[in-house]
Amino acid sequence: MHRCPDIRSEDAANHPEWLNVIHAVNEARPGTFLEPDSVGPNASGNYIEDYPEARVVFPPEAERFTPGAVVQVIGKTPDVEHAIRAAARKLGYTSL
Repeated sequence: MHRCPDIRSEDAANHPEWLNVIHAVNEARPGTFLEPDSVGPNASGNYIEDYPEARVVFPPEAERFTPGAVVQVIGKTPDVEHAIRAAARKLGYTSL
């Protein structure tokens, strides 16, 4: 899993950390984050993008882009967990 601040990026060339990790995972494992099986809020109000081998968890809408808000990129398999950790390391990120 990789946890990072939920920040808004107005500059298309300066993606948020979580999106950079997803792109790097897709380079190493094409299609991991291609089309989600489902999207939407869970019982806690977190917004979930659920993929066959991974999940991205965003804070509830009212908490997005606020201090302390975190996005989680989670692998559902050991291989995807490893790819997420490797991608974050390669990019120089440290999980919260």
